[in-house]
Amino acid sequence: MTPADLYARFAPFREALNELTDNEAARRLFDRDTTLWTDDEVAGAIAERLGWLDVAGGQPGWSARLSALVAEVRDDGIDRVVLAGMGGSSLAPEVFANVFADARGPELVVLDSTHPATVVERLPDDGLDSTLVVVSSKSGTTAETRAFALHAERHVPSTRHLMAITDPG
Repeated sequence: MTPADLYARFAPFREALNELTDNEAARRLFDRDTTLWTDDEVAGAIAERLGWLDVAGGQPGWSARLSALVAEVRDDGIDRVVLAGMGGSSLAPEVFANVFADARGPELVVLDSTHPATVVERLPDDGLDSTLVVVSSKSGTTAETRAFALHAERHVPSTRHLMAITDPG
């Protein structure tokens, strides 16, 4: 491939980046300007889903709490974490599981399928002694995720091996 071919191949990316720059997309995103996506009635729903923009700043005490949790997990001999969730609750963890597959620490496995063979593979009836099951549901009411939690509760050796992530309340 010649430099000219390479330059031509990346033209659509350059055009898209130029459009984003011209529209001040980064500033508007952090200003939570929903007109980046729409001007209609779903703007409110979009605005409610932009909380991830604040994650980098963290919450007071999060770093210390997460460090303490990591120490507890290590002390309990956990070498595998199963994140059980559906849809948005499992998408980012699935990416993390792939990106950090070779990282030190417990293996991260995502359970986001109700297929019986997949559930049994990821949450077997026995052998969960060194597994932490993290049930993730924004609402806490997702039927599939609640079923994963009930299944895990029956098979983990203690409640120290079961954790939930959901919205407050």
